[in-house]
Amino acid sequence: MKTRVLSGIGIALLYLAVFVFGSTAVQLCAVFLFAMISQYEMMAAIRAKGHEAMAWPGYLCAALLVPAAWYVGASALFSMYVLVISAAFAVRILSGRVSTRSLLWSLFSMAYPMPLYGVMALTLSVDEPYGRAMLLFTLAVVCLTDMMAYFIGMAFGKRKLCPALSPKKSVEGAVGGLFGGVLAGAALFLLQPLLRTDYPLWVFLALSPVCSVLGQIGDLAASAIKREMGVKDFGNIFPGHGGLLDRLDSLLFALPAVYFAFVLAASFRLPS
Repeated sequence: MKTRVLSGIGIALLYLAVFVFGSTAVQLCAVFLFAMISQYEMMAAIRAKGHEAMAWPGYLCAALLVPAAWYVGASALFSMYVLVISAAFAVRILSGRVSTRSLLWSLFSMAYPMPLYGVMALTLSVDEPYGRAMLLFTLAVVCLTDMMAYFIGMAFGKRKLCPALSPKKSVEGAVGGLFGGVLAGAALFLLQPLLRTDYPLWVFLALSPVCSVLGQIGDLAASAIKREMGVKDFGNIFPGHGGLLDRLDSLLFALPAVYFAFVLAASFRLPS
């Protein structure tokens, strides 16, 4: 437990250094690096199960998603995914090695982690300081959700939340995580003068519990994928926490929801 706590503090400091104090260039480089590492972890997990999959489509997506999101936008991301998928099919057909299973695993290696980093790059492309605030809000909510769920579950957990996917998660822990997510959202609302943003209170009150719940669903989805692949963690770069994908899985569903909601709120320019 001590290793997990110390490692968790180190991860939090890394997030702060990159996404709070880092420049936009540093943040975009971090997204690129995260995407590359995640693709490596995903391919390692797929191949550990004995499946054949092409690695290059995922790495190509990881290399292109930051410039596509930053310079063009969401439409470029979608077009890029379609082109890479088409190229993967074309290469397989022309090589004479047409394997539906291999293609599906190759596409899955992109479909799971890459959209997350695409949305992350889109979020950072939003005008300062709002893009940074969106990402910070999501990270704060899902991190405090995860922390509270872990400690409340350890102390009071009795009823299993989803034993088929994650035997250690409890209903009590999930409720504690939800409470922690709402606290994080309230704290970010109070810190808006420092963040130089002016979102209305209702955005934080409405979005914090949604983000917290989606974060926990993302965590369970990752558990289902790892169980299917027969691996405990996607990697081991964070002692006690696993790999990068194991730490960012909570963002998979939460960040797209936050991006959509904050952009929608900004477009309506609702008063506080």
